[in-house]
Amino acid sequence: MKLSIVSLIFLSAVTLTWCFWNNDVREKEAEQIEEIILTVPRTTIHALWDSLTAWYQLPSEDSYPAQLESMLLEKWYDIKVLNWGISWDTSKWLLTRLDRQLESANKDDIAFVVIGANDWLRGMPLDQMKKNITTISEIILEKELFLILWWMQIPLNNSPEYRATFEQIYVDICSSYKLNPRVSCIEFFLEWVGGRKQLNLPDGIHPTKEGYNVIVNNILPIVEKTLQELVQ
Repeated sequence: MKLSIVSLIFLSAVTLTWCFWNNDVREKEAEQIEEIILTVPRTTIHALWDSLTAWYQLPSEDSYPAQLESMLLEKWYDIKVLNWGISWDTSKWLLTRLDRQLESANKDDIAFVVIGANDWLRGMPLDQMKKNITTISEIILEKELFLILWWMQIPLNNSPEYRATFEQIYVDICSSYKLNPRVSCIEFFLEWVGGRKQLNLPDGIHPTKEGYNVIVNNILPIVEKTLQELVQ
């Protein structure tokens, strides 16, 4: 079927209009993306912990720091997440390495601290554990980093009194920083994952890739809130 001159002129006009409109949309989207990148400075998250941070029996890209970095990059945050996890780490050992691990940290970086499970497993006195975690927190804040502190919980087969004393450590530390805008606390790192067979490896302790994905989605709002503090 032949098109009339009028039809051809109409189609040409529509095509040109669509192209200009489409270019405008793309330019606006590019400007929005550029604005996001410019307003959120490059930040490094230092993930400090034990085998629950390290890629225990998993590829490194399945660890929670790697999954968190991927999610944040997809949201156009200019960010790097460093995985400092070491299996069997305790608050005592973390404290001895902390200055070295944070040697490259810049002001306004973020430090994740999730420690205490191995303190319990190794029978560390709870008052010493509390002192160590408090000192770790103070060092991080002295370096002018943001701190996100996760609580740990221990199994129910421990006495109620011991469990209460263990959990009170985190309550006390978090309460002391209640008015500090650079500190956020999350009550349980393994929320919705701990005790769920389908989200853990056969040992029942360490999450699978899917388990870490749940954890990352749980913590993402807190991380983004902290990142937004950097641009205010």
